Amino acid sequence: MDGDQALWTLNAFRRFDPDLVTRLRKFYNWQEGGKPNMSPPITYNARLGLKVRELCAKHGILDRMPRYIAPGPLEANKRIAERLFLKTYDLELERARSYLIWAYRRAAWTVDEHPHSVLNIYLEKGEAGLQELPSVGKTIAAQIARWLEGEFR
Repeated sequence: MDGDQALWTLNAFRRFDPDLVTRLRKFYNWQEGGKPNMSPPITYNARLGLKVRELCAKHGILDRMPRYIAPGPLEANKRIAERLFLKTYDLELERARSYLIWAYRRAAWTVDEHPHSVLNIYLEKGEAGLQELPSVGKTIAAQIARWLEGEFR
């Protein structure tokens, strides 16, 4: 929550139930006269995400909607980026260290927006070629290589 959205929400809570204002401020670590945190606490998000995942598994549905990936020269980029984004989400649910979450998120953005096929890069230069991509280190490059081997070979 930020800006006008936060103020509108606070005012709606105040009209509905003034006691909720105190709880909202505490939940978002929102000091009087200050700004709220943009998101609920990480632990809350993780618990909620795990509960949704559990309920979806119980009922045989996906807990994440896969995005459409058009066939074409950059299809591999989109498929690998999707896997990296899903790995990022898994790490968030596991409450992994933020540097690890951000490493996967940055790598996902890089692969998703890269103008050249990561599959071709891998076929021409191997993992070393993948490591040349911004925000893709040795560990993530190895993961991408395994995915490319499994999906495109």
